[in-house]
Amino acid sequence: QSLPVLTSLGYLLSLLKLIPPVKNAEYKITLTTNREAVQLVTIFGDLLVQANPAFAESLSRSQSANIMSFQYSSGQDVSILVSKNAGRYRLQSDCFQAVWLIMQELARRLVSHFAAADSKPTAARTAGDSSSTSSTEPLSITFEEALPLQDLFDLINGHFSVRQSLASAETELEQREVQFRSIQKRLLVRYQDKNAAPLNQLDQLFEETYESIINLADKIDSLQQELVAAGQSLGAGVQLLLLLAK
Repeated sequence: QSLPVLTSLGYLLSLLKLIPPVKNAEYKITLTTNREAVQLVTIFGDLLVQANPAFAESLSRSQSANIMSFQYSSGQDVSILVSKNAGRYRLQSDCFQAVWLIMQELARRLVSHFAAADSKPTAARTAGDSSSTSSTEPLSITFEEALPLQDLFDLINGHFSVRQSLASAETELEQREVQFRSIQKRLLVRYQDKNAAPLNQLDQLFEETYESIINLADKIDSLQQELVAAGQSLGAGVQLLLLLAK
């Protein structure tokens, strides 16, 4: 399965933690909305409870903080930068597929924030919420650039490459097993024969074949784990592309 869909705040907190801002990244995705930008400390304020106390305090006091960086338990980080002059949010990371969950959560929280703001009486909304400009329009979140298809293709190629390597290793293991059983039978015959012919290094070949089987088994185990990781990455990449295509 791909990375699980967020269903609760508790689950989100178990996956992510706030870290000091990371401003440089390889992959950058910009989302445009038709509403004024919301400060990140407003929509992600609940995550401050698990941040470094000094860092959390500095973010809480900063009403103009326009960047937040999150880190998965796997070590991958994703940052959100909000535009001060327009309702744009840029998500960036060195890992393309890692952006998916953060983007999904950002969109969910924006929808929830503006739904709550729009449900207030007009006078209270105008006086108490500067993000209510154009609140008569439903919130719209769009991606205006070309879809990052090449990044998805890279994930597909990576997944396919691991599958090929795994299939090749399994085929080689089958061949070594056949060879091992054949050598084993020959050795048994020679050991049982009272006038046995010389081993002709069959015993050495037997040991080398056995070691090869052990090494291939370890390699297959490692490749199976890589395949699971590649499948998760591909699944997350597909989900990200589907979000961007909406």
